[in-house]
Amino acid sequence: MKLTINPTFRDLIPALSSDELVQLENNLNADGCRDPLVVWGDTIVDGHNRYEICTRNLIPFKTVSKEFADEDDVIDWIEKNQLGRRNLTADARKLILGRRYNRQKKAATSNLKKGAEAPKAQNDT
Repeated sequence: MKLTINPTFRDLIPALSSDELVQLENNLNADGCRDPLVVWGDTIVDGHNRYEICTRNLIPFKTVSKEFADEDDVIDWIEKNQLGRRNLTADARKLILGRRYNRQKKAATSNLKKGAEAPKAQNDT
């Protein structure tokens, strides 16, 4: 199965260290790919490292498809998903929380502006 890698999605999360990559590859070679890759259409949302290792080593993998409204929705899901994982440093966690806050703030401001632009009812008196 050929999947697409969106560099924006891939680069949202800090890269694994070389030791972590070796351990992941050892685990995948020993046990196979136990967790499915998450995809949006044919684009990887979660599992970039597993995809690369599995493809290189001819290890079978499964995918699970998720629906998203747009790329911002994908980014929010990726970051929310990563916040629940143990391998984030304190600084990486703060960075993700800050980016999520800024996106939510931007969306709220955009919604307020849209509401302000709504035409006003005219009074015919």
